[in-house]
This record gives sequence, C-alpha cells and structure tokens, in this order.
Amino acid sequence: KKSILRFRFFIKNRLKMRDGGTITDLTKSDSACRSNLTVFIFLQRIDQKRTGFIASNFTQGVSRFDILLFVNGLPLVIIECKDPADKKAMAHAITDLQNYQTPGIGVPRFFHTAHFCLALSKNQARFGTVTTPLNHYSQWKSLRPFTKTELEEKLARPLSPQDLTLASLCHKDQLLDFLRSFTAFERQGGRVIKKLARYQQWEAVRNTADRLQDQLLGPLAKRGGVIWHTQGSGKSLTMLWLALRLRRAKPLENPTLLIVTDRTGLDRQITKTFQNCGFENPIPAKSGKHLQQLLDGASGKTILTTIQKFQDDLTGRNKNLVFAKDENVIVLIDEAHRTEYGVFNARLRQALPHASVVAFTGTPIPKTLAK
Repeated sequence: KKSILRFRFFIKNRLKMRDGGTITDLTKSDSACRSNLTVFIFLQRIDQKRTGFIASNFTQGVSRFDILLFVNGLPLVIIECKDPADKKAMAHAITDLQNYQTPGIGVPRFFHTAHFCLALSKNQARFGTVTTPLNHYSQWKSLRPFTKTELEEKLARPLSPQDLTLASLCHKDQLLDFLRSFTAFERQGGRVIKKLARYQQWEAVRNTADRLQDQLLGPLAKRGGVIWHTQGSGKSLTMLWLALRLRRAKPLENPTLLIVTDRTGLDRQITKTFQNCGFENPIPAKSGKHLQQLLDGASGKTILTTIQKFQDDLTGRNKNLVFAKDENVIVLIDEAHRTEYGVFNARLRQALPHASVVAFTGTPIPKTLAK
C-alpha cells in the first residue's frame, strides 16, 4: 500500500526527513507567514527500488526558495509562495521564480534539473517550467488521481486551487509520469524550448490511451473516438504525447502508428514537430505506393501521411486494395472535420480494415459556413 504522509507547515518551516519518509524535525512556524500549505508525499516501490521524495525550504547564497521538492536528491519542483492578501501574488511569485533563474542575481544551476515551477497563493496557483514567461504560466485543473470528495475528506475542508495543484501535480506517480511522458524539447529558431502539457492535453492523452487499452470495449478497432481541440491549442503536441504513450503501452504490443492529415503543409508541420522533439524514427510517406510499402508488416513503425495518398492507390484497378490487415494499427487523424470523412474516410477504412481510428477535430466546417 502507498504510504501517504500529509503535513501542514508555514512557508518558512524547515522540514527534515530520513529513510524515505520519517518526519524527524519540524521547526516552529513563522507567525509572519499567513499562507499555510498542505503538501502530499507519496512513497511506494517502483521496479523494486525506492524513489525518495523530500519537500523542504532551501537557502542558497542570497536566494531562498520557499519549497523545493527533491526526488532522489534532484530538485524537480521549485515552489514560490505568496500571501493570499497580495492582489498581485501570481505576478510577484512568477517574477521571483524568473529572478532565481537569472545569472548574477539568482541560482540558475538549480533549474538545470527542475521539471516545473509552481506559483502558489492559496486561492491561486499557476505552473510553468524553466524560462516560461509570465503570460504562459497556466492553471492546473485536473484532479487525477483523486476525486474531489477524496481530497476534501483528507483535508476536512473545501478544496482551494493550491490544494488541487499540489495534490495532483506533485503526486508521486503523476510527477514521474509527467516527467517521462508529457514533456517535450523542441528546437525553434536555433534554441531548444522546453514544453509541458496543459491539463487539457494531459486528460485527453490519458483518457484516450486508457480507452485504447481497455479490452472490455471489444477489439482495438472499436476503441477509437474523437478528441475535440480548438485551433492553436497544441494539437501537434497532443498527438506527439499520445503517440509516445501508445508506443510504450505494453498491452498494445508495439502498435503501428499512422498520423494522417489533409494538407501537405500540415503534414510537414506535424512531421517537423515529431522530428524536432526527438520522437524515435517518424517516417513520412512520399506517395501512395510508398505508404503501402511502409504499412506492409509495419509493426512498431510511426508513419506520417496525407489522406490523399490513400486515394492514389484506391482508384481504378486498385480500388479494393488493402494496405494492412494487422489488428494493432492505430490511426491518429488531424483536422477530421475537413476532408477526412465521406469518400476519403471510406477509402482509409477499406485500406486498414482492422485499424482503430482516433480523430482530432474542431468546429465542423459545414456548421461554421451555415452560421
């Protein structure tokens, strides 16, 4: 069973722990600090080895971090807390986090291993990562792995945004999963940019991957569905993180992943995202014939194509051609509200009769035009 240690302390308390979770010393609270916190530490064995989590405040030179979360000795989460009475608490907390990263006035080396940064003020909470600008710090609204009732019972009071953010993002399993599966390093303009999933992307990827692995729903071909995404909300990265999760899912037995778009510009964009983020061996299809060759015995491949390439070999004498009869093929379709239904969809289904299809879509164009 998981061992859950819950403790409350004021910002400037110093917490000392040993042997993976025994509280040995908790100094007196500082009455000048009004923003009390509840920190959750979850300890369990992973692959027969104990992963140690320690929460503490920390002083380095003239910089004093309110809370650092160490995992196996590495500072993964850096937390800055502000008085709830401060009307600009989030701006002040994020500014402090940015100053800590600035050479000369901060301690930037502490951020070399930082996974994310949290700005907290009881009724407000934001998260970002290294060098995230103020306007890109985001709220976290997912309750995984808890329910609202479970958390309220543990705290014996209504949830605050601070409670929700700490309990979900700093949960042991969630933190390690986020680090492994929901972080991307993308090359842009000669720089490497670290990107984290928003809670909407996190929920979409987790729910879709769980559904595709749920054998109670029947064969893989019947486990598909639709993910609704608006323009500019990070569909390419959501597809990247979903593809990564599906590739690692043991029940799916190393599936073939086919990423389908409806325009060459979009195809190049998604291909570039996969390549720039270091996804292993994404293969763009050059033609309908090349696509057929890639899908022939393609277990474990990640293939990117446009929907039109199915039409190339599904007309005339080849209209009944099947590209792949394998049952562990998963198709991720972008912009599914455009051309990827009707005849286009029928040809794709004909070419991949046993594939599971997950569609990413926004507002259907016919409804947009009707308005």
